[in-house]
Amino acid sequence: MEDAVAFQQRFMDHALEPVPEKEQRGLLSTVGVFVAWVITTTPFLVAAALASGMSFWTAIAALLVGTTITATVGMLVGILGQRTRLTSYLVSRIVYGAKGSTLISVLIGILSVGFVGVIASFLGAVISAGLPFLPVWAGSLGFVIFATFIALVGYKGLSFVGQVSVPLLWALGIFLVIKTLSSSGGFAHITAFVPKGSLSFGAAVTIIVADWITGATIASDIARFSKRARDVAIASYLGWVISYCLFALIGLFAYYGSGSTDIVGLLASQGLIGVAIFVFFVALISSTDVNLYAFSLALTNLCDAFGIRSLSRAAWVVIGGIITALISLLGYATTFLPFLLTIGVIIPAYAGVVLAHYYVLGASRRTPEQLVSR
Repeated sequence: MEDAVAFQQRFMDHALEPVPEKEQRGLLSTVGVFVAWVITTTPFLVAAALASGMSFWTAIAALLVGTTITATVGMLVGILGQRTRLTSYLVSRIVYGAKGSTLISVLIGILSVGFVGVIASFLGAVISAGLPFLPVWAGSLGFVIFATFIALVGYKGLSFVGQVSVPLLWALGIFLVIKTLSSSGGFAHITAFVPKGSLSFGAAVTIIVADWITGATIASDIARFSKRARDVAIASYLGWVISYCLFALIGLFAYYGSGSTDIVGLLASQGLIGVAIFVFFVALISSTDVNLYAFSLALTNLCDAFGIRSLSRAAWVVIGGIITALISLLGYATTFLPFLLTIGVIIPAYAGVVLAHYYVLGASRRTPEQLVSR
């Protein structure tokens, strides 16, 4: 019995209490987790939307404005988490109380695990394209198992993966920028490109912000392990502005040069399918494990609010991995995505209310223990 309790405590990762100050980490850990979380495949899709209706320099301006807005929201939420050392769901008790915060937990839990299922389906197809002998389901399942293990370890696992993967992703990002630029006819050709469609600047900024604003609203889940507020600020802008724009630039160059953001196809045509698989696997695993981690924190808060102690954070990580695998393997990913996007419109409003209560209405004067007790 004691061994079972010790096992559960080891993997709780302070899901229901403030992170002890002695366990908070420095800049490299914070940057590693934030940047690895942000780098995924969505910048390619956003770049396609921008490039189809905007000139190059206008698209760049929209990217800078949109990602700065997202980074600022993520920074404010993250600093709140760093100061209180609490998860997003415990922080939400500032406004909604213990029972009220459960609605946020359910919505974010569904959103997190749903997107992991969508990502797993996508990566399974990418792996199968490079390794035809491997069925799509096998690639998806292997990806989910690996991500579940990292999320089970907790923040230490996220930090390790982040610090290893971020330098690789930045280097690969720069390499892909050069490759897509050279295969797209050069910089002069790209800047002279006239899009066939039309997209307003405001609409472009909205698309960019919508891509990651939901993620920014749960930044305290990982920022609570940071020692200093300035580390959270640096990590937020390195992630959402610098890193996001770097990978969006790859998509812009690819689209302006070929009319497609199929980076896998572009690299495969140049005999670099192995590079494509590696880039997507590293980028997606480092983003997916944070989503599974957020799912486990959300559902742990839900159980705590109703006095259910039989399911720990570790159990919810495993359950999240199983749900993710089912979404991917049973083909629900494509039909699930519109539902996830609908929820994604609702979540950011919660962040605005929490930020106002903390920074404007005086909740910042309470101790973390007082905030949890609500």
